[in-house]
Amino acid sequence: MAAMEKDVRKNTKLTGIARAQAESIIKNYISEIGELTRTDYKVTFAENADKATTDSSTAPAATE
Repeated sequence: MAAMEKDVRKNTKLTGIARAQAESIIKNYISEIGELTRTDYKVTFAENADKATTDSSTAPAATE
């Protein structure tokens, strides 16, 4: 891990603000998509995103 990244991770106030802003942007985007498609979505976020994992076998395949 680069020194700059370590410094940023130590600044919990800054990372907390950034995380809250990112979550708000994502929730609003998904909400707008839901309104357009008349679909209700529930958006939740992992408490510790650094340890969150994704299972690529369940991810949808990319289409052209």
